[in-house]
Amino acid sequence: MAPSHVSRSHKQQLFSVAFGSTWFGRWGYTFLRGSYGVSRDTYTTAIESLGSHPLTEVEEIVEKYKKSLTPLECMKDLLSFMLQMRCGTRGRKKMDLNKDLWTVYDKVLMRRKNHVQTILNCKVFCKEIPLRQMSAECLTVTFVVRDADDNELPGMVGCECTTLPVNDVADLKGRVTRLIQDTYHALSNFTITEMEGEGTDELKENMWVKGDGADMDCNYVAEGGRGWLVTCICGAEDDDGEDMVECDTCKKWKHIECLINDGFKLEDNAGFICLECSTPRH
Repeated sequence: MAPSHVSRSHKQQLFSVAFGSTWFGRWGYTFLRGSYGVSRDTYTTAIESLGSHPLTEVEEIVEKYKKSLTPLECMKDLLSFMLQMRCGTRGRKKMDLNKDLWTVYDKVLMRRKNHVQTILNCKVFCKEIPLRQMSAECLTVTFVVRDADDNELPGMVGCECTTLPVNDVADLKGRVTRLIQDTYHALSNFTITEMEGEGTDELKENMWVKGDGADMDCNYVAEGGRGWLVTCICGAEDDDGEDMVECDTCKKWKHIECLINDGFKLEDNAGFICLECSTPRH
């Protein structure tokens, strides 16, 4: 018997197919990155493929709603109509509608698991928020972190952090110190020892600071940690937040789920050697 409750994850997938964008698109969020090597193009292709699928597998559902004023020609049409209808439905009618949605999900979407999994593997979305109009007393602080030899530090990605109301150079020094400490884990104990223009009220467009307290041996210089090398069979080349394991030989990280799906048996408290390192070379 089909369940009468449509879970949040199922609803988000149905919404993506119906309206061609993420569930969070209603609030202006768009795709940023996916897990397991999923790219923007892969994500878009999955949604378009499911949305344009014909309705031959759910003709009994289409028959119930064919009197709608909306033409029902493909899966996108049917799901968008049903989801909008669901918003204004209560009681028994809503339970019946949920069952119909589940039938569509089970008969169409779940038989195309690759596309469905692609949508599920997209968990990071972003929203562009325009900067508010700044007054003349505000500065936008952009970090570019370099070592004593003026080389950019690995993992210390430069970023625009915020706008600050600044009175003078001394005020700027204190505010920038706190921003640096809050932005970079490796610089959480950083203190400024020298700053361009210190002792004056002269504020320039580009200014530098020098200081002490950087912990470049910590494990979390930036997201994913420092020195991680990810090369997984799914195509991922960076830490995407999913569970991973490191090969004891080549020190490359792989997704645990990808390894299990590929036939590997991982045991607790046991070492791991990837296929590339365990295969004899002739």
